[in-house]
Amino acid sequence: MRIPTSAAVARERPLKEAESVYREALSKCGADGLLLFNLAVLMEDLKRQQDAADAYRAALSADPDMADATTTWHSFARRKACSRKPFVT
Repeated sequence: MRIPTSAAVARERPLKEAESVYREALSKCGADGLLLFNLAVLMEDLKRQQDAADAYRAALSADPDMADATTTWHSFARRKACSRKPFVT
């Protein structure tokens, strides 16, 4: 098991704080496509692929016409199909 360095932990802390802010905003505003899309991108940055996939799907469900979410979701799905780590679609 690899132990994260202090620099890695320091870089990850603001991302986890951002996740809390997005989730709080979603709890107050409901399913907002842009919030969910940004959460999906954040989940990718945190290497949480299944959470990213779930957030992309939720963003598209909340706003099916969101071009950025559609394009990014397809790109994400292609990258995952080419990787060795499976995820549930």
